[in-house]
Amino acid sequence: MSTHATTETLSAYLDRQLSAAQTREIEDHLADCPRCRRQFAGMRSVVASLRHLERMAPPPTLGGLVTRRVTLESARKGLLDRFESGLGLFERQSSILGLFGLIVALAVIMLLFAQALERQRNASIPVIFHDPTAARGESRELAGRVFRRESGVWVEAGLEAEPDRAVAADSRQWRALVAAHPELAELETLEEAVVLRVEDGVLRREALAAGTADPRGSGRPLGR
Repeated sequence: MSTHATTETLSAYLDRQLSAAQTREIEDHLADCPRCRRQFAGMRSVVASLRHLERMAPPPTLGGLVTRRVTLESARKGLLDRFESGLGLFERQSSILGLFGLIVALAVIMLLFAQALERQRNASIPVIFHDPTAARGESRELAGRVFRRESGVWVEAGLEAEPDRAVAADSRQWRALVAAHPELAELETLEEAVVLRVEDGVLRREALAAGTADPRGSGRPLGR
């Protein structure tokens, strides 16, 4: 070797970690180099001294100290993990609450907008009130039948055919019908014309002349 041996090389030689060729080379160098021989001798002396040192046993409390340290470290990490997990959950809940608040705000805005449109529509469109009785027609129950008023004429409910004859309210024919069917006397309270079903067809009794109606509806024949 042209240079001095390094500490690493001498340590590897001392530990017998060199190959056979490297071992012969370092031995030849040590034989010719006093400086490297002194360094190697010192290293070997230190190693020999360490080998003769009495082995020291760990203190009996070391196991407990290590166990407590590991437990505390685990608890600290667990607490930190729980805190980070709770923080993430809080952030997620905050995001959900924010989204829910936005949805509620949009719903309120839409409701207010709809109410404003309704008020504007009501203000611009005139309100027309319809008489419900006029829409469905006035109806009365007389002579055991139901009559509906249509265009100023009382028509018996359920009639589909047109009248096949007509009689005056003060005619002999009408008085004969009232005599044969006393319940028809109730129709004398109606001043307008009446269309009803009689024995063999549909009859139209014309409107009463002024002052001829029997206000009591007693069924007596009308006088002329």
